[in-house]
Amino acid sequence: MRTNNKLEIESVDACSPAAKAGLRSGDILLSINAYPLRDVIDFMFSKGSEELEIEFMRNAAKNCVLITTENDEDLGITVKPFKIKTCRNNCIFCFVKQLPKGLRK
Repeated sequence: MRTNNKLEIESVDACSPAAKAGLRSGDILLSINAYPLRDVIDFMFSKGSEELEIEFMRNAAKNCVLITTENDEDLGITVKPFKIKTCRNNCIFCFVKQLPKGLRK
């Protein structure tokens, strides 16, 4: 399963760790702690550390910020929704096809 879209920041909460580090709406997230972000699942998994080195693109330039969060403190980032690209293999164990109808559009 792959995605068609980049992991773009939709919004950054004011006074959040992400806002204090300078992340903005429209930035494209590339990696967290050198772990490439392919989709929102990678993002959710990777943002769990207290020390985060976030690589991102802004205006075609790569940037990097270091963010330190407190225990379970939210980064304050919302990413834009994206569509999941599925294959045509029709596997019986396909996660996407097992979801209830209408859940993924």
